[in-house]
Amino acid sequence: MGFFTRDFTTEGRGAELIANTYRYFHLYRAFVFPFNPILADINDFELELRLYLKSLDTGELSDPLKESHRWTDDKYLGQIGLILATMASGVQFSDVSYVSRAHIPRDLIRRAFQSLRLANYLCHPTVQAIQALLVIGNVLQNNGQSDASSALLGCTIRLGQALRLDMDDSSSSSSSASSSDSKTVKTTNRKTWPALGKRCRDTNTSEYERARMRAKESFTNALQAFLEFHTLSIVPLRTWSTIHTTLSSILLTSIWEETKNDSIILDLQKRTIHVFESAGSSPGAADNTTVDDSQWLSEPHIQLLKTVKNVVRQNAARDLASGDDQNETVNPPTGSEDESGIFPTTEIVE
Repeated sequence: MGFFTRDFTTEGRGAELIANTYRYFHLYRAFVFPFNPILADINDFELELRLYLKSLDTGELSDPLKESHRWTDDKYLGQIGLILATMASGVQFSDVSYVSRAHIPRDLIRRAFQSLRLANYLCHPTVQAIQALLVIGNVLQNNGQSDASSALLGCTIRLGQALRLDMDDSSSSSSSASSSDSKTVKTTNRKTWPALGKRCRDTNTSEYERARMRAKESFTNALQAFLEFHTLSIVPLRTWSTIHTTLSSILLTSIWEETKNDSIILDLQKRTIHVFESAGSSPGAADNTTVDDSQWLSEPHIQLLKTVKNVVRQNAARDLASGDDQNETVNPPTGSEDESGIFPTTEIVE
């Protein structure tokens, strides 16, 4: 399925384009924006989107007799790039096939970059262009291309600096509200900074014990939340930040003395790994062999998943051996009678 091609002037193609644009934008608004609120004002953006689609529907963008110079301005070219970027993000959370979820966002991102290039975004950056680049970076992350996303983020930061977005608002002709917020941040910083040094003290205190228990509870909650969220939504397995947090939690709990032998956490670790492996070996994900660089996990996450799988397996075996030495019966994790049920022999899709 292509988007924004030359045949959109036909009535059927135009209706399909408008319907898909609304569909993918609403998926972005429902599944992406609440967790990554990149757009400065999503309601204002939706108004701009409706204006663009109205112009498209009336032929303003294709009919020479109705042509308007509005959409050739750098600002609005950047806005078109942002529209395409949000559509690409929405596609990733749609119900289309895995291959389509890889191809369509890639095509939309390419067109978004073309729009930004026409706006000369490197020499004349705009807020719209920066927002588009941030959304594109999020799409790349979710598509397993975290290295490309990181490189793009560096460029985006420099463009933000070119717009002086990193400067103190109080030094410019900003609103009184912005100036007040800036002063509040400075005042808070002056008050808290001296106290930071005092926090470097002996850890063998009751505060350390509370911090240790809080860390253990946080790791447990992170794994439980992932498992519960996974049963309700597709978001956890299609969002880079959620995947990263979950795998990191498994790794840390598998090597920390406080948690690596905890039976409850071990059960959560195994169930979580099983979710990842089941997704990696599902028929839809298996199609990724036909799509270049479109695996649903990035290479670092694939290696991390393999590592935590081996570490958790070793911890489970060590715990079982310790129980045998003490002539104690070790109950299997909840919902599992066989180790192979948690750790399938199938390899992670490379």
